[in-house]
Amino acid sequence: MHIYNSNNNIANNQKGKKKFFLLYLEEVLYYILSFLPRWLKIENLFFGSPQM
Repeated sequence: MHIYNSNNNIANNQKGKKKFFLLYLEEVLYYILSFLPRWLKIENLFFGSPQM
């Protein structure tokens, strides 16, 4: 019984780490996605606008 409990704790710990990592990844993705439109606008200004 005791061995089972300690194994269960290890599994829960890894699950928690994975969850934290996924949340962190989501944060980074949202940050990149919120930054991308501005960057594309800037690139458009320099390379893509025919009127300049």
